[in-house]
Amino acid sequence: MTTNDCHAEFVVLDDLQLVRVNVRGDLNYKDLAEIVETERSLTEAKSYTRLYDFRSCDFFVSIQDLYAFPRPELSMQSTRREMVRVALLVPEHKDLEHYSFSETAVQNGGLNIRVFTCEEFALGWVV
Repeated sequence: MTTNDCHAEFVVLDDLQLVRVNVRGDLNYKDLAEIVETERSLTEAKSYTRLYDFRSCDFFVSIQDLYAFPRPELSMQSTRREMVRVALLVPEHKDLEHYSFSETAVQNGGLNIRVFTCEEFALGWVV
């Protein structure tokens, strides 16, 4: 998926039951929504874990937009939501408050998500 300023590469690793999403460029709310929608469609019938790599992008989504970000369908069974792990791999020096807020907001919505700055730890947690 590519917009003018943002590119997302989706890699489905069936052997690891993992979807890796590598994001580059300037990420805004519309791009984020499209990326998440595409990722969800790739694993709609599967409970694959997800790894979003945001280390090569600049995050232009406000705290208010993150709070209002669409949650997964309420019809999804809560046990399935809790089983699926989502790791956000972020740069150490930028936008940590946005990512930390996103982690908290999504966890409050019942999803199992964590923010990491180390790829090794992120992969170890999701796989």
